[in-house]
Amino acid sequence: MNILAHFFLSGGNKSVIAGNFLADFLRGKQIQKYSKLFKKGIDLHRAIDKFSDNHPNFKHSCRIIFPEYGHYSKVIIDVFYDHFLACNWDLYCKTPLHEYTKLFYDALLENQEFFPEKAKKIAIKAIETKWLNNYESFERLNEVFTAFEKRLKFDNNIKNAIYSLKIHYNELEKDFCFFFPEINRHIKQR
Repeated sequence: MNILAHFFLSGGNKSVIAGNFLADFLRGKQIQKYSKLFKKGIDLHRAIDKFSDNHPNFKHSCRIIFPEYGHYSKVIIDVFYDHFLACNWDLYCKTPLHEYTKLFYDALLENQEFFPEKAKKIAIKAIETKWLNNYESFERLNEVFTAFEKRLKFDNNIKNAIYSLKIHYNELEKDFCFFFPEINRHIKQR
């Protein structure tokens, strides 16, 4: 769910970006048919997830909202962290967010022929709606959580996640501000 962070950490190669995007849609032997750069993006995605899941600030953020959202806490924190990245974009990148995201949309557009059907549908929606350009807005985040809730088969209260963000905003943002420079360094050293 933290698509903006995954994209930012992918660097500028469109095949790596596309592979990073695809990682959640592929399993096992499906990966073998992709090029070396796509596989690099897939591996990068998994390294980002592993680092995040084990980072103390990310874990702390998850614990804050766990009583309300249980095992969905990680996904929700992923989205919150994308929000904080969008809000603090100028600290990490000199290119404005709305210009930088064009690379992401181009990578999806140019590589969608290699995507499984489900990934292709999501990529098209991401391109059409300029998905990543509005992550700093509560309205956009609310749309993300509402759509996510509809896809789940179990009772949940994910649509209320925006309220949890507002209530715990300062503490969650502080966690993000410690976390993101560390994951950025970790991925660059990798």
